Amino acid sequence: MKKRFLVLSVLLSIFITPMIANAAESAYYTNKNGVVMDQANYENLVEKLSLEYVSFMTQREYDSLKDHELRVVAEKSIITEDVEIAGLPIITVNPYAVSGSPNSIKTTSKQLGITVFDWGNGQYYVKASNEWLSIPKIRNFDVFAMRPDDGFSLVAGSPSGTQYYSNNSSGDAIIYQPNGANTVTKSNGFGMSMNLVDNSDINVLINTITARVSGSSGTVSASYQHCTSNSVTKAQSMDYYLTVNGLGGVIMFNTVQSKYDAMMGVYARV
Repeated sequence: MKKRFLVLSVLLSIFITPMIANAAESAYYTNKNGVVMDQANYENLVEKLSLEYVSFMTQREYDSLKDHELRVVAEKSIITEDVEIAGLPIITVNPYAVSGSPNSIKTTSKQLGITVFDWGNGQYYVKASNEWLSIPKIRNFDVFAMRPDDGFSLVAGSPSGTQYYSNNSSGDAIIYQPNGANTVTKSNGFGMSMNLVDNSDINVLINTITARVSGSSGTVSASYQHCTSNSVTKAQSMDYYLTVNGLGGVIMFNTVQSKYDAMMGVYARV
């Protein structure tokens, strides 16, 4: 009996030990939300989506993206710049959509970019990102929205959003869910109202929205509208519809159109 038990123990050690080792190897990185990632997926997602985004990615989004190559198929970026005319601060917009990396141009205000990745199975993963190059003085309910068109349609339940902020010592994020209290979903896209954090010491502020779209080809437009008034309420910021005639080619507010900066939108076509 002892000999039989010894043989069984040896056999178990042969099969169980590698399984334990493989499990340990797969737990390469755990992000701020407790999402455990293996090395291959972590490195791929950081390369494609940025370290800040991956650091606060939800389990739902990680599960939808892991093991996908996420090959870039289209991207555009646009910049804004703060200037003074007759002594008054004016926000001007570069009138040209710039092909290439959304981080390829630096100015003094903010930068909006959109990237489309091949998700596979007839779908595309779209990320729009607004990076603040100088922290805004007015921080109220900004609105970030995406509108697929020309053959693309939004995949239900796929929208997500993040407001990432940090100072010299630490970073944090606010996560926006597809059916959350700040999300507006329409038949032709979605938008998220993001109340910009009031922390006085932050020096990095990045807003993102992501979603999957389906279709063999199409266009995805994104618009980031900065609220220029502290009097706009959350309800007002969520009262809009999505149209090519709206701000940035996406957002048409019903009551507070004049209280947003009318920044030019971006689009990418596949």
